[in-house]
Amino acid sequence: MTALFNDLGYDWADNTPSPDTGRTLLSDIIYQKDLFDMLDYGLVKLLYDDSDPNGRGGQPVGADKAIAFYAVFQDKNNGEQFIQFSTHWDANNIWDAPNGETTPVKEIGWVSSHELNRVRGALDSAAKLADLREQYPKAHVFYGGDLNTIDLNILFNSASLQTLNVMLSTMTGSIVSIKDLPSLISTLNLFLSTSTAFANLPDDFVGSHKAFWDASGLMDARTEALSTGIITSEQDTWTTSEPGIPDVIAGMDLPIIIDYAFYSKDNMRLTGYKVMTNGDGVSSRDDYMFISDHFPVKTTYTYYKLADE
Repeated sequence: MTALFNDLGYDWADNTPSPDTGRTLLSDIIYQKDLFDMLDYGLVKLLYDDSDPNGRGGQPVGADKAIAFYAVFQDKNNGEQFIQFSTHWDANNIWDAPNGETTPVKEIGWVSSHELNRVRGALDSAAKLADLREQYPKAHVFYGGDLNTIDLNILFNSASLQTLNVMLSTMTGSIVSIKDLPSLISTLNLFLSTSTAFANLPDDFVGSHKAFWDASGLMDARTEALSTGIITSEQDTWTTSEPGIPDVIAGMDLPIIIDYAFYSKDNMRLTGYKVMTNGDGVSSRDDYMFISDHFPVKTTYTYYKLADE
C-alpha cells in the first residue's frame, strides 16, 4: 500500500504503529508531497477507562481504536495552510458481551456509555483544533472520519421513529413516545436506572455529533449538502448492520450514517458531497464494499482567503 501511494505521489503524514498494540492506527492522512509541506502533526488519544466508577461501559478503548490524528499542511505554491483531522471515535462494542449474553438494558447501557465516551472525545479533539486554529488562524480546516455515532436529527426526523416507540413500548409494557432530545434522554434513563452498571445520560446531553459541532465551530458537510440541495436524501455510510447495532435499532429502517465531514465555513464553501457506492442511487449495505465496512464519503470545496486584520 505504501509503495502504491508513493508511486502516485502521495506520502503518509505518519505511519507509526500504535505503541499500545503495534497495529496501524485506524485513522490516517496521506498527502501529495510535491504540492504540500507538512508543518505539524500529532495524535489526540481518545482513550478512556470504561471501568471507571461513573459506569461508562464495559471495555477499555485502545489508543489505536479511538483517536483523532491531525496534520497541518502548507501549499508550496501559494502558502495557503490546511488543518486536517482524520478520526475514529469510540465504537459501541456491544458484540463483546461474554458468551454473547445480552439484554436490551445492557445494549442500551453499552451504547449510552460509549456515546458518553464519544462526547468526551469530541470535546477533547475540538479543544486541540482550537489550539491549532489559534496557531494557524487563516488555515482551512477539514475534520472527518468514522464517528461511530449519528446525528440525532436523523432519528428524530425518521418515519421509523414510530417503529422504535412501538418496540420500546412492547419491551417496557408502558407507552413510550420519543419525539425529541428531552424525551429520548428521559426514556433511555428509565432503562439505565434499572441497572447499577451504567450511568444515566445527563440533562444537558446533546449527542457526540452535536457536541463536536458546537465546540468546534465547524460546519457539518452532510447537513449543508442537504440544506443547499447538493443532495436530496440520506444515504447509508456503513455497509453492514452487524455487528454493533442493537437489535432494537437494527429492526428499524433507519439510515446508518456514522461517517462525517466537517469544514471551516468561514473560509471554505462546500461544492460537492457524495457517498461513494458502486453506482448512483445504490445504497444497499450488501451491494458493495470498498476495502472496509464503510462507504467512503467524498466532499469537495472551494476556499478563499481571510482578510488581514
